[in-house]
Amino acid sequence: MPVHLKKLSVGSTSLDQLREWQAARVAAGGELIHVTRNTPRRSGEVLDGGSIFWVIKGVMCARQPIIELREMNRADGKPACGIVLANELIAVEPIRVRIFQGWR
Repeated sequence: MPVHLKKLSVGSTSLDQLREWQAARVAAGGELIHVTRNTPRRSGEVLDGGSIFWVIKGVMCARQPIIELREMNRADGKPACGIVLANELIAVEPIRVRIFQGWR
C-alpha cells in the first residue's frame, strides 16, 4: 500500500505558478528533485506508488508521483534526501488543510 507525503510549496502563490516553475526546470534539462533533510522512514512504501501532495496557501491542490529517493548532500555538506518527482503535476480537488511544518 503506497504512502503519500504532504508538502508545502514554499514561494508558490498558485498551482499555475508551480507548474510554470517546474516546466522551466524541465525545459532547462533539469530533473524535478525536492531536497529535504530527512529520508522518509517508510521509503519502500513511498516508492510503491506514493506521491507528494502539494499544499499552496493552506489548500492541498495537486499531487506528483514520486519516482526515486536519492542520498544527497546539501550545500553545507550535510546529508539530505532528494525526492525525485515525475514531470506530471496532477490537480486534485482543492482541500483546505491545517497548518503544519515540513512534510507529513
